[in-house]
Amino acid sequence: MKNTLAGSGSPYLHQHANQPVAWQQWARDTHELARRTDRPLFLSVGYATCHWCHVMAHESFEDERVAELLNTYFVPVKIDREERPDVDQFYMTACQASGRQGGWPLTVIALPDGRPFYVATYLPRDSTPRQAGLIELLQRVAHVWKERRSHVEEATDQLHRALEGTRLTSGSADTLGADRSASAVRGMHEALPEAFDEKHGGFGTAPKFPSWHHLVFLLRTDQNGQAIAATSLAAMRAGGIWDHVGGGFHRYSTDRRWRLPHFEKMLYDQAWALRTYAEAFAATGNPLFGETANELVDALERDFRAEDYLYHAAWDADSEGEEGRYYTWTWEELGRVLGESGRERLHAAFDVDREGNFLDEATHRQSGRNVLCAKDPSLISGVVDELAQLQTARRQRVPPLCDTKRLADWNGLTLSALAAAARYTGSSKAFDAAIRLGKAAWATFMESGTLKRSSFDGSTRFAGQLDDYAFLAEGYIHLSEISGQADDLDRARRLLYEAREQLHDPITGDWYVSAETDVPLRMTRYHDEAYASGASVLLRCMEILDRMYRDDGWQEVAQGLRSLMVSAAEAYPLACTGTGAVLLENLAPRGEMTVQAADGDVLSTAAKRLFAPNLFLITGSMGGRAPYVPESVPSSAHVQICTGTVCHAPIQHVDALKNWMLSVYSDPSIQSDRT
Repeated sequence: MKNTLAGSGSPYLHQHANQPVAWQQWARDTHELARRTDRPLFLSVGYATCHWCHVMAHESFEDERVAELLNTYFVPVKIDREERPDVDQFYMTACQASGRQGGWPLTVIALPDGRPFYVATYLPRDSTPRQAGLIELLQRVAHVWKERRSHVEEATDQLHRALEGTRLTSGSADTLGADRSASAVRGMHEALPEAFDEKHGGFGTAPKFPSWHHLVFLLRTDQNGQAIAATSLAAMRAGGIWDHVGGGFHRYSTDRRWRLPHFEKMLYDQAWALRTYAEAFAATGNPLFGETANELVDALERDFRAEDYLYHAAWDADSEGEEGRYYTWTWEELGRVLGESGRERLHAAFDVDREGNFLDEATHRQSGRNVLCAKDPSLISGVVDELAQLQTARRQRVPPLCDTKRLADWNGLTLSALAAAARYTGSSKAFDAAIRLGKAAWATFMESGTLKRSSFDGSTRFAGQLDDYAFLAEGYIHLSEISGQADDLDRARRLLYEAREQLHDPITGDWYVSAETDVPLRMTRYHDEAYASGASVLLRCMEILDRMYRDDGWQEVAQGLRSLMVSAAEAYPLACTGTGAVLLENLAPRGEMTVQAADGDVLSTAAKRLFAPNLFLITGSMGGRAPYVPESVPSSAHVQICTGTVCHAPIQHVDALKNWMLSVYSDPSIQSDRT
């Protein structure tokens, strides 16, 4: 065997192409090789910007002793979880089913057919008093594989049976009443305040993730829910999880106060953050949220946008062999860049000091470096010049690695986010970027006529998966709201048709995450993870398209998916707030808002800025697609709102539009459902 990763289309796999381990790619030929040589598979799953993946790579996979064991007794396989999330989900579920906490790198030892019998995460090369090291593990498995094969097969069968029974939902595609949807929503609305960190914002303790799906759900509830969301968004914007110098969000905070980040920057976080802050600006009017949305657009365009107008996947946490080196500052560095007076002004606004405030994530030791954490968001505007100076100085540093592959699902998320920013903040930069991305995504990911998942170095790879279909379709739905172009909505329709053909089981009502059959068990996922589930977004798309294309038969399919997801939400409310947001939009109820007014007209602007996620915005040539049209409408500028099968009286003044919304959302029957 020889290392085959140089021919892959993944920057992550390329990182391992020169290692002494004879890495193979995940493929049917690899399984056949394992069967032919009678060796177990050694699977290592990770991604390009994963810090602990780098640690294990340097510590173990560059070591000749480890390589000799792997090459002699195993068929070693490297998998980029971002290219094949279905493979990652299967083995991550196996990890959790075996009683271990999940994470990356994911280490799996499996039969040649891919069924696992050992699953772990990061392993040190050498054993410690608390943990067996990788070398010892490989030696043990090689011995057991040769001398006690029946024990391996028994362990495999036990774990596979557990996997077959692992389902977050026990629901079925039965008729589902609004009362069950309302009950599921109520469970989330009660659970989130209990998990809310009143002192620091966000949910839970450390490590603390942004949980964008929780905030999107809360923005659709009541004043208390919006207040929780607003508190959290303001706290994150002030904390070190926000890059005050370059803009954008790091992946999570290692402490509960949002001060000390894990420095990876993921495209999906930027997209969800942009969408959430734009919606929060529309819902609350807080100017901080609108400013943050605009800064996120700037960061996306500067740091993530590729030459083909798609967006790169991620930026690493490490540079120059050190996590956070690019983003942190010593007291002396701040003085050299800003001068003593500039450093003092920065110190007055940010919690930086001579000793440094950043603790190393692994050792928890003082590093002598500072993360910029604002003492109060209102102070940031006073040091704009100092932050610009730091940005100029930072550009002279060695930057972290950028994972330059383009993923269909994350670009779909970005399309929705840019459309939201264009709509709610009026950003022309976001509007132009959304139009460009819509064209580029279709030209790239649909070039072959069917959806592809990943694009790298001019070629696309892998069949589209559920998240790809769902997030891209939603992106085109939201793009049609700001572009007024029916072609954008038709693209969403085509994606949903293809998803239904590839991923839907009409007998059980299930939606599989992938159409691929090279995974030991096809998986479903109806719960959220780092962001709202693709299934919840797919449900939103079907609900909207069912109204816009009434002859397509989406209602029955959506009903089946909704039933499965409500069952999951009832059992695990905090794992399904993405679904909760969609259910709230239906309880509001769902409809259309057609704007018959020139761009720039005060009524047109007010309608577009209105936060009413249950209403699909129809502008421009899309007006001819409105599913319900009243018999008579005024010839002057007006807004026409239709919900259910009823079109309400045309609205011709901004105050009347606001009053109509207030009357709908103050309806006790709606409020009881919404809370």
